[in-house]
Amino acid sequence: MVVRPWTLRALLMLFPACGLGCPPPPAAPEPQRAFGDASLAQRIGSIESQILAGGGEIAARFGPTFLMSGRQSAQPLELAGGQCWLLVGLAGTRIADLDLALFAVDGRRLDVDEERDAHPVLARCLDEDVRAVAVTLAYEGDGETFLGVYRFPEGSDVRRGDLRFDEAPAPGPESNGESREDTLLRATRQMQALGFHPLDESEDVELAANGEVDRTRHLQAGRCLGVALVGDETAEDLDLVFRIGSRAVAEDSAESRDAHAEYCSDDDVDVRVVARSARAAAGGTLIYFEAAPEERVFVTPSELPDEPRPDLPGGEQAFEQLLQDQDRRMRDGGYEPVGEPFEGSIGSGEPAVDQLQLVRGSCYEIVGLARPGGIADLDLMLDDAVGNRVAEDRLETNDPRLSFCPEVTGSYLLSVDAYDGAGDFVVNIYRLGGATREIPGIGGRMAAAYGLMAAELWLKGFHPVGTPDRRPAEAGRQTSHPLDLHFGSCYAITAVASDDNMDVDLEVRDYLLRSVAVDVGGEPDARVFVCPDRTAPYYATVTVSGAAGQYMLTVFESKEE
Repeated sequence: MVVRPWTLRALLMLFPACGLGCPPPPAAPEPQRAFGDASLAQRIGSIESQILAGGGEIAARFGPTFLMSGRQSAQPLELAGGQCWLLVGLAGTRIADLDLALFAVDGRRLDVDEERDAHPVLARCLDEDVRAVAVTLAYEGDGETFLGVYRFPEGSDVRRGDLRFDEAPAPGPESNGESREDTLLRATRQMQALGFHPLDESEDVELAANGEVDRTRHLQAGRCLGVALVGDETAEDLDLVFRIGSRAVAEDSAESRDAHAEYCSDDDVDVRVVARSARAAAGGTLIYFEAAPEERVFVTPSELPDEPRPDLPGGEQAFEQLLQDQDRRMRDGGYEPVGEPFEGSIGSGEPAVDQLQLVRGSCYEIVGLARPGGIADLDLMLDDAVGNRVAEDRLETNDPRLSFCPEVTGSYLLSVDAYDGAGDFVVNIYRLGGATREIPGIGGRMAAAYGLMAAELWLKGFHPVGTPDRRPAEAGRQTSHPLDLHFGSCYAITAVASDDNMDVDLEVRDYLLRSVAVDVGGEPDARVFVCPDRTAPYYATVTVSGAAGQYMLTVFESKEE
């Protein structure tokens, strides 16, 4: 399969630039679901009007999806060959940085936009059909997000140009674009994303400067209490603390106008809910929630990707620092260097080439870096032994990156080209941990579902461990799988089915046979997260209903640093 990315150079021809002579653009259809953030809905309409005017058409729309900082949403996509595809992510006014990545179902990263903005864009032209996963990540802030997928005919004569995000409506003046009702709704969605249910109880409070209010709530055994404290327009820094007696059991003291905390108890207890204003006098609203322990959503404590760094001024010391930072990011992501760096000096139209020996069953990342002050646009291309292009990065950057998992062991040709400028470059080749293990004998829906699951978990920092366990499945049958889990790691335990009509439920119990994680979502696939408090045997129980077939249980691990 040959996949060609759209470059920003190609995007310069995307939309009409004829000014007042252009016909009025067709109206963009309204989103199918209501957005709490009205300015986000307006921005979607503005961007889609530009896309439709440029000859594109809407293929799919996902949202509104509420994301908290560090959380992501994955959408499986089927992208047809012979067409060009544009993926656009948009965030509400409370999210300062939204990222977007595109993965093939086997876990290979096809493209990523990690720029520090709230409107990531990916563009690909495809020669063949591709099953992929689009992953939207809220890097900073909480709020609503939208993902749009748009289709253009390949080789279209339509003139192209960058999307003009500055033409989208600016946020309103009130509360950074949020009304009071939208702020309360956002806080409720944030708690619901953690598995809590609103109790339809709230209370407005007035807090003096450095003052606090104290409320007592009775918490029954086996239940969880959640509270959100939402500040009004006068609030600057509100904190929330749960106390049992004089002991603090939960706390949110981050510098923010909002706060939330949650606590689960094995016994009947009285919890003191203390709301504070760390600065000036302020008003706020306390909103109460509850949940059962198994309903809570565990947030994996995986490290977020590093923010992209701007080019430093020229000089050997600055360039060496950029190389060290790049190497650290790769090693932190589980990659290890292969061979010696490929380096040299090139000019526009004078590419440098290197022969690589790549092994089937391994996944590689090839990363380049241009010395500041020389090359203005560094590109990487990778061809197989017969000259077929298997991967390339032609984006307008000086740090191109290729992701490639070869299906054939052999010789590959790496080309390094300066699209603009001239100067020095360094290219390093990394391999992901060890060789990627193949899973013989699986195909059809099970292989596709496993690929989708692996792609999502790869972005969270999880990698498969052990041998997948494939079993026959009959309706009403329960099967127990022993697990050897270690303190200091977090695990994702997954079960994927061979038939869409199967319902696979998954429960994990600890060494005392206490339920620690459960997924009973009524879907053919299940996934839970566990961070064990000690190294001990755990047990995963798979229950199947609906159609008969097969399921496969796989364990993924993310080691804490």
